[in-house]
Amino acid sequence: MLITLPTPDQDFGFYNGYIQKAGTDDLVSSLEKNLQQLKDLVSPLTEEQLQFRYAPDKWSIKEILVHLVDSERTFNYRIMRASRGDQGVIPAFNITEFVLNSHASEKSVKNIMSEFELLRHATILMFEEMHPSMLEKVSPSRDIMVSVRGFGFAMVGHVNHHSQIIKERYFTAFAEERSLA
Repeated sequence: MLITLPTPDQDFGFYNGYIQKAGTDDLVSSLEKNLQQLKDLVSPLTEEQLQFRYAPDKWSIKEILVHLVDSERTFNYRIMRASRGDQGVIPAFNITEFVLNSHASEKSVKNIMSEFELLRHATILMFEEMHPSMLEKVSPSRDIMVSVRGFGFAMVGHVNHHSQIIKERYFTAFAEERSLA
């Protein structure tokens, strides 16, 4: 089953920006490509680069990756509940506290990426086996109702958003350091 983008008339508030960054109209293929792109992005990085912060108050790349793991897990929980018709409000999680308490610097990037990959495969299986009627079910999130379909594309866009930040801010800083050496 092809799962396409939500229609333009649907407003998902905070999630609209992520949905727009998904950049595609095939959810399952996008989830698969998105995983491979993230793996390709971080696999050549050294431990020093993975621990790098371009500013003192910014996350390291490892912390970004742990945030993506946390987000994948929470998106999946929201999708499961919404797809089953649960209308209960799920509180947002404090991303800063989650990252600060993750001990990301002590984790291996291999294990972080393995965890993300396992979660992403579970996400893909969930959508591949989902009945079409479940895609339009909605659940409250933040200050708006979001469809299962919307959450799925927001997941892709969320990874794209953080990948773009890594390229623009971290890789740029790496290049500047090399030019100064």
